[in-house]
Amino acid sequence: MGVLSPAQAIRSSRRAVFLGLALLLSGPLAWAFTDSAGWAPAYQDAVAQLRNGEVEAAQRVFASLWRANPRDFTLANAVGAALNSIGKHEEAVLWYQRALKLNPGFAPAHNNLGLNYASLGMLEQAAVPLRKACALDPGNLRAFYNLGLVLLQLRQYPEAAKALERAHQLSPESPDPLTRLAYANFAVGRVAAAKAAIASLLQLPGDRTPRLLDALRVLNGAGRYEEALRLIRESSITGDAIELRVQQAEALLGLKRYAEVVALFPGRLPAGTPPQAYRLLGSAEALNGDLSDAVATLQEAVRLAPSDPDGYYRLGLVFVAGYRETEALDVVREGLRAVPNSARLHNGLATILEVAGKRQGAIDAYERSVQIDPQQAEPWGRLGDLYSQTGQPEKALAAYARALRVGASAELYSNYIDYLIQLDHAGEAEKVAAEGLGKYPKSGELYYELGKLRQRTGNEAEAEKALRRALALGLNDASVHYRLARVLQDLGKPEEAAAEFQLTKSLKVEERERKVLRTRLVPAGEMPAWITGK
Repeated sequence: MGVLSPAQAIRSSRRAVFLGLALLLSGPLAWAFTDSAGWAPAYQDAVAQLRNGEVEAAQRVFASLWRANPRDFTLANAVGAALNSIGKHEEAVLWYQRALKLNPGFAPAHNNLGLNYASLGMLEQAAVPLRKACALDPGNLRAFYNLGLVLLQLRQYPEAAKALERAHQLSPESPDPLTRLAYANFAVGRVAAAKAAIASLLQLPGDRTPRLLDALRVLNGAGRYEEALRLIRESSITGDAIELRVQQAEALLGLKRYAEVVALFPGRLPAGTPPQAYRLLGSAEALNGDLSDAVATLQEAVRLAPSDPDGYYRLGLVFVAGYRETEALDVVREGLRAVPNSARLHNGLATILEVAGKRQGAIDAYERSVQIDPQQAEPWGRLGDLYSQTGQPEKALAAYARALRVGASAELYSNYIDYLIQLDHAGEAEKVAAEGLGKYPKSGELYYELGKLRQRTGNEAEAEKALRRALALGLNDASVHYRLARVLQDLGKPEEAAAEFQLTKSLKVEERERKVLRTRLVPAGEMPAWITGK
């Protein structure tokens, strides 16, 4: 590879990996005049030294150039970009700040500073300079796109949609702003706008297959599995295309049609099958009751992608479901040695420790997970559960509230409501129930909690309606029938109450290990990895 110019150094920064698209880093327009600057040849030599691992020598050159050009904000920005390219993010921040001190209106430095903060996991800080870059240069595709990605990760979907809409306007034939725009619109309930973005995506010129797969990823990522399957049926891609089958499996798994996922991948998977197919197949096998095949399939997924935490995570949970906790811990810890800063694997470790009754260990693992990525709802909600179980009400309430702010699942809403009922916080429980049902109107778990709340506040008639609604939505659980029986007794309906008590006796309580498999093997409500190119 040849020596990089300042422009190339910017374009090859690792922010491209984090944010998905190299072309959306500050690019050649920002640097057209710098390649001919007097310091350019020495700068190029220093960049070559960086790439050869001669970091200290390169930094000496940068320092010398800066002493000779202490007012050149483009030099400061270029040095920051070079340091970014080798992962020296903290040092790069200082150089970008130097550039902006000299020229607060230099949009490329704002953009690059924002991307640098994003790489450090400082997403809220990243949004500030990216907003500034957009304000300074309303025609800057890169700044709007990068801002949209950061805001997606912060779950600030309305503002993300605005930034991505502007990025799409600036580059109408680029698929990447469109896919993320569709996802953001689905996330805020703008279904018509999301579908319009998908329609535009499918009409882009060129090969339709990649655009179709992008559309399917959006639909699956937004939980619109039936629409994904319909789009597959209407597509002209052959059913043998492995990428298409992977997306079909994702949709079927989301719909809990596990046997159909297994049928998609008959026999031994051929060489070249992507690891994601093994992960989906192994998950379906486990949820379909075939734990031994699931273990073998997921072990192959780990072998094929030893740096991907998802395979270790799923394999660990399958071991838990088979009462093989020692092996579960071993595989998750193996994954953490390979990917030590994986929030997903710390969640897996916490789940295993929780099942084993080691609550403090589980708390420690979840706390580490949210330290790595504070925008995850699931571990915040689980921390709420564990804090409540260990007599830490203030921490529990704060953790549940944080889970709701970053996008809690229906299950986490239910757990929060249950705890508020235990604390006799009926008014707050009402608010949370209304918010949860607004987001998940077909959640049997939420209607069950609403029934408990109505019973606690003495409104048995409304409690009966809520509990019957929970059953109608498929929550055929012994606890629901038992609570309904008690409510019916209070309402003076002894025959109906007796029938519910009888149903309570006939239903088995789900084993905790199997419930973990059912509720956590396929994480719900998570940000899809493709959003940020991870």
